[in-house]
Amino acid sequence: MSGGRTPGLVPSFRSILVLAVAGLLLLLLVGGLNGYRELSAARQREAEIEGRLEATRSEIQELERRIEGLSGDPEVIERLARDELMMMRPGELVVVYPRPPAEPAPEPAVETPPDGKPRPAASGRP
Repeated sequence: MSGGRTPGLVPSFRSILVLAVAGLLLLLLVGGLNGYRELSAARQREAEIEGRLEATRSEIQELERRIEGLSGDPEVIERLARDELMMMRPGELVVVYPRPPAEPAPEPAVETPPDGKPRPAASGRP
């Protein structure tokens, strides 16, 4: 018996190393694909948030312009206080008229045929 190994019975160190590296590369590839998907979704969410942030900044600027316009005009402030907040000066009497009731919806037309049984009016459709 010689001290040599029988080919095929014991896997060589080289083949085990190749399999381990291949497995590791496969794991990195799968993990990389998931990471790429997550990164892409995060970038999309970031773009949406940036859009909302820009819209909010525009709204803030518009409100600041409105505040500046209101702060220097006492007549506008008084009109808004009266109209929107129902405020009045001492000694004034405010008369508020009730709103007229909404008109009821018209009832659908009903035809009464000679047999006496009512049925909906023809709408012109076949």
